[in-house]
Amino acid sequence: MKIVYFLFILLLIPGMILLSCQEEKVITQNIEEFDIQEIDLPGAISTTSNKPVLMTARVTHPEGGNSIAEVICELSDSTGQNKLDLQMFDDGDALGNNSGDVVAFDQIYTVKIIGSQLSLAQGTYQVRISAQANSGEVRESLNYSIDIFPNQAPEIVNYFFPDTIALHMPATEIQFTVNDNDGLNDILWVVIQGFEAGISFPVFQDTLPNPGNNSPVFVLNIDSSYAAGKIGNYELNIFAEDRVNDKSAELIHPVVMENSAPELLQISVPDTMLIFSTGSNVDTVRADVTDGQSLADIQSVYFISQIRRQDGTLGPESDPIYLFDDGDISQSGDPAADDGEYSRIIRIDPGNTPGTYIFTFNAQDKVNQFSTMLVDSIVVTQN
Repeated sequence: MKIVYFLFILLLIPGMILLSCQEEKVITQNIEEFDIQEIDLPGAISTTSNKPVLMTARVTHPEGGNSIAEVICELSDSTGQNKLDLQMFDDGDALGNNSGDVVAFDQIYTVKIIGSQLSLAQGTYQVRISAQANSGEVRESLNYSIDIFPNQAPEIVNYFFPDTIALHMPATEIQFTVNDNDGLNDILWVVIQGFEAGISFPVFQDTLPNPGNNSPVFVLNIDSSYAAGKIGNYELNIFAEDRVNDKSAELIHPVVMENSAPELLQISVPDTMLIFSTGSNVDTVRADVTDGQSLADIQSVYFISQIRRQDGTLGPESDPIYLFDDGDISQSGDPAADDGEYSRIIRIDPGNTPGTYIFTFNAQDKVNQFSTMLVDSIVVTQN
């Protein structure tokens, strides 16, 4: 009896050891160091501007934000002499500091600067972020350069933009000549915003970046595809913007977008498909499509299926069955992407009903114009 009891204890002990090993868990915490990260500074500040500019930095500490005594944004001139210290806050702009901080206690420290209130001479300044912990430990960022000067807004002195984006319009170069008394490098871009009547926000926007090479001419090449998704009368608001976000006077330019409906050129449907007793029978339907505003204006290509009953009447219409021009031969059966040939794999299973199926094809563009429908049929019979 004692021997049996002893063996039971021996068997039980390894089980207890195994159970203990399985339940053991190691919990690790990602403790952030005392560090300054993700600094976001403007490249330039205008001393003639009343618009607020924000400087931000993420400051972390392993013991949390309460362990950070202060965060300072230091500005020094080209000789390295300190000219200005600005305290940064992580207060959600709730303590009356007018810091510009958005979310309190998210480790993002912010200071808001009004350029016209800076008593600094024109020049290039070095900016450094420093953080001091309650323990007296200090962290400092690298130095960053900021240009501070009395900025003047850019001016668009000449431009060309057609009055109409015509059907099948060939490639055309539109141009904007911009001047800036602070130098051409001060210009960021020219912005084109398109407005429709009765809509207060732009329905499309194009941005022409600074071409560089000290060129005052900003260029955009367009053709009839520029009218993809657009039709009718638009008003273009055009302006140049510099690196302190000052904008030129807006140019107002009306333009007419011509847009034609898509066209189904041809369709391809197998004449017959068999219903096998087991397994599926697979084939592909295709539709070739074109559009006066390029394929970028095509919203969808699809067909509706209806069975023709023996009495000649048609059954209910199916939901739209979409074709694709994605070059995914295995999924959609399409051999090449973006060539105007749209494809769809169709599958006949043992449960399908024999009969003649009418396929009605259509194409829709992005302004809800439809092509002329094309119709074909397929005979589905039992093997």
